Amino acid sequence: MSLYMQMGVPPMHRPIGYWLKHLDNLLEQHFATTLADTGTTRRQWQILNTLATTTDDPHTALTPFHTAGDIDHALTDLTTKGWTTPTPTGPALTPQGHRAHTRITQRITRNRATATAGLHPDDYTRTITVLRTMAANIETDLARHHP
Repeated sequence: MSLYMQMGVPPMHRPIGYWLKHLDNLLEQHFATTLADTGTTRRQWQILNTLATTTDDPHTALTPFHTAGDIDHALTDLTTKGWTTPTPTGPALTPQGHRAHTRITQRITRNRATATAGLHPDDYTRTITVLRTMAANIETDLARHHP
């Protein structure tokens, strides 16, 4: 139970940081539950999805969220499963990896639908805009005042 709940603070009066952390924890739990029987972690899914949908190197694409060691560890696990293979230009999905990505994408799509149920698409867009703006404001302030 959170401190805010213990203090009896009504949900609408809890700060944005509370909701960001709470949602992040719930997303992690939802991913873990959804992917448990596949033996895949959220990090591994992020790498699979990056390789399947972009030309980005997972290290570059995911570094803001994970350390290089975390990405290397997840890639090693995916290679052990036969889902990725090293190539001279970086990791690539194998045919088995493409099939796994397709299967898991269906589950992730359901997760996203669950998370956004009851939201109008404009609400989601506005929420992303607000969060992106707040992040940019703080990044700018940190760069200016705390180099």
